[in-house]
Amino acid sequence: MQIEQSVRRIGYAAGIAMAVTVLGCRGEPSGELDQLGQNRDKWTAAGIRDYHITLKRVCFCSFADSVVVTVAGGQIASRTSATTGQPVPAQTAVLYPDIGGLFDLAEDAQRRAASFNVSFNEAYGYPETLTIDWVASTADDEVTYLVLNFGR
Repeated sequence: MQIEQSVRRIGYAAGIAMAVTVLGCRGEPSGELDQLGQNRDKWTAAGIRDYHITLKRVCFCSFADSVVVTVAGGQIASRTSATTGQPVPAQTAVLYPDIGGLFDLAEDAQRRAASFNVSFNEAYGYPETLTIDWVASTADDEVTYLVLNFGR
């Protein structure tokens, strides 16, 4: 009976410690997080609807090529391999967003990820680097997006 109560107390204490740790990591947005909305506004105000980016996605995944994402009239027109120029298969293409999609990913990471880091282009405000660790205790779930080139 005493052993059972001790185990319950240890479990209860561990649960509280875990909750405090998780809540501590998910505290109020820092200045960097506040910049997310400001930079999205900067990007929107620039009114750029026709552009291309070379996007590299770094992760523990099978497709590791950089992709040229071409946007026309605010819609993705194509996604092609930066190496071969060939269209990227549909199941892979969805992993390479446009600028709006990068902002959406950053906002989702702000809400749900264990940690994330984002840096922005000074002139237009788009995310240049976005690193996300979705689950702190899971190995190899991290992903980084790098905008290697932006053109109009």
